[in-house]
Amino acid sequence: MWLYNNKFIKESKSWSDANGIRHPKNWATVWSDESKIAAGLVEVADPEKPSGVFYDFSRNEDGTYASTARDLNLLKSQYTASTKQTAHQLLANSDWQIIAELERARTIDSDIVTYRAAVLTTCEIIEEKINVCNNLEEFKLLFDRPTDADGNVTGDSPIHDWPNGS
Repeated sequence: MWLYNNKFIKESKSWSDANGIRHPKNWATVWSDESKIAAGLVEVADPEKPSGVFYDFSRNEDGTYASTARDLNLLKSQYTASTKQTAHQLLANSDWQIIAELERARTIDSDIVTYRAAVLTTCEIIEEKINVCNNLEEFKLLFDRPTDADGNVTGDSPIHDWPNGS
């Protein structure tokens, strides 16, 4: 990212220097780094953007971010509702079989019974993992995907670890 007089200069946006010279919005792509430095720009590392899942944030004039943690109870409530909605969606394709069993004593395929039980159990497990979080750091761990010793992702995050199937 580039700063001018300690202020963040957005790429793809024109800007004016201290002499009142207006620079074009394509400055970042057509100017060489040497031209940018000659114009008084200073390149600095772009700070990591806070996660919009866990934080409300805005960008400061100097390019850094100001962030405020979202309310944990609100996050827990939202993700509990989202978990129930995911379970509902996963079960919806086989709901007709449950109705057919109740209304017409029709036999449900055992794979469907097993899958539905796994979805319902997973929903309860995820809800419990959400409920036991006492702080934002614990809640954020629910989104971490497991990795092997080489850093390769080996599965879904705990909050998204649903069974595969029907």
